[in-house]
Amino acid sequence: MPNGTMTVFDTLDSRRVAAGDLIGIYDPKTIYEQVQIYINGHNYLMNQMEADLFDTTDQRLFTWGNVSTVTMMKADEFSRPRASKMKVDPVEAGLPVEKYQAAWQVTDEFMQTKTMGDLDTVIKGITDADLTNRLTLIRGTLFNPTNDLTYKDIVEDSYTLKIRAFVNGDSAYIPNNEFGVTFDASTHTHFLGTSSYAAADLKALIKTVQEHYPRLAPNIRVYINEANEDTVRGFTGFYQYWDKRIDPGSNTARAIGDLDQTQTYDRPIGVFGPATIWVKPWVPANYHFCFHPNAPKPLKRRIRNAQRGDLRIAAQFPLYPLLAEMVEREEGFGVFERTNGAVLKLDNATYSAPSAWTF
Repeated sequence: MPNGTMTVFDTLDSRRVAAGDLIGIYDPKTIYEQVQIYINGHNYLMNQMEADLFDTTDQRLFTWGNVSTVTMMKADEFSRPRASKMKVDPVEAGLPVEKYQAAWQVTDEFMQTKTMGDLDTVIKGITDADLTNRLTLIRGTLFNPTNDLTYKDIVEDSYTLKIRAFVNGDSAYIPNNEFGVTFDASTHTHFLGTSSYAAADLKALIKTVQEHYPRLAPNIRVYINEANEDTVRGFTGFYQYWDKRIDPGSNTARAIGDLDQTQTYDRPIGVFGPATIWVKPWVPANYHFCFHPNAPKPLKRRIRNAQRGDLRIAAQFPLYPLLAEMVEREEGFGVFERTNGAVLKLDNATYSAPSAWTF
């Protein structure tokens, strides 16, 4: 994108404006107070976005897995069980955090001759960039199959953290499920691939998550891209939500739910087995992501503190004839519940991450 200072020649459109719409008639202090109010509203909405996928924490280290099992012994009225020796060797994991900044710089004459609408567009461009960055971070975490065991936490003290992906055959211990089913940590992976996508592949994706949480209610979600929606709708066993304006008739099997026609890029479209299928705008084409909303959330969003975790005005630089404003946010996303997430690549039997994270 082009960088530089906004001048009077940088017009957003050709239009005549009333004098009352010009920035110059307002007190600059009041303008920036309103900008901060706008950013506060943006932060509130950002905190609601995709909150089903992550919790927020200021902790950077945690342990995962390795709950040892004990075998019950048959007893009578005189018996006493032998003590079981249990080895506890949890897997160390960490969460990243980075600082992200954006700035706008204008001339004093720009502020005197341009409109509040022009300034609003500049601010909205920055909040849109913040939104895109958040989705890019989430997508990059969900679809990345590789651990980063040498991550340097440069925001704090350069401590080396072990950033782990979803279960990926790295031999790190995987807890048994509630029915005692064990998983081979050296081969079990949640990154799947197929070169001829069929209903059986979607079933396998769902089972990959479901088998870790067999006692939870069947409330699994699969997030897909709109480009793959027609294929999924064509699978035997898929039951669609209908537009509430349409009566499919009493002889048509249907899922219980209405199809939202106002959110065509972000909505549930029906059910397949125990899963609800959602179209999500940030899911790459030819990839699916599956998780269980009732299990511990797949991701953690790390911040240093609440203030730095929000988008905020970090600095103002008045230096005539320039006025500059800088905003920043500190956050990072890492996998927390390694078994509560599985990814399917639809066009290759060998899984590989999407080639780019940007939108």
